[in-house]
Amino acid sequence: MANSTRKEESLALLFSKLQLAALSLFAELGYDLTSMSMIAARAGIRKSSIYAHFDSKESLYLSLLDPIIEKELAFLDNQFKSPQIATFRQCIVSCMTRFHEDPPVLKFLLRSNYLPPAELAPQILPKSRHFYLTILNQTEKSLAKMGVPKKSLKELAHVYSGLLDSHLLTLIYCPDITQTRLKALWPLFKKHLESLMPSDEPES
Repeated sequence: MANSTRKEESLALLFSKLQLAALSLFAELGYDLTSMSMIAARAGIRKSSIYAHFDSKESLYLSLLDPIIEKELAFLDNQFKSPQIATFRQCIVSCMTRFHEDPPVLKFLLRSNYLPPAELAPQILPKSRHFYLTILNQTEKSLAKMGVPKKSLKELAHVYSGLLDSHLLTLIYCPDITQTRLKALWPLFKKHLESLMPSDEPES
């Protein structure tokens, strides 16, 4: 309960009550099915009050995206400050947990990346590209810190990126199989990573 309160307080520093209401609805229903009237009702304000801050549903949606991308990238950067093999698994587990949190920050971001509103795609897709390329770069740097040979860094970073991406997709389409997928795929990645590590005792 305390953790949930702290997260809400942290988000309140980034977003207004209006934006948090919009975030919740966009994550739950998607852009097309969310109306300004619904956002106003969720926020407990008049619909006309929204337009004092945002001139359209589009501008309200986009006002959420950049701060959430930067917040998520900062979280991942912090996860990988002192990387170990277990860090890579924990990152996936964290995504699986945070997908179901309220406010639904990660759910909103994944919807935006994988199911962008058609009319906003020109603005969103470059942001999504930035998000995924930054993760790929973070992964490569983390693997280098762990002593993975330079010749294998890019390939292994792409393998992990594919593993992470696979789990993020299942969170949207088949959340009930994410644990099974992790159990099946993680040992394969871990074994390959261990084979490339300096010949110390493998980590758990």
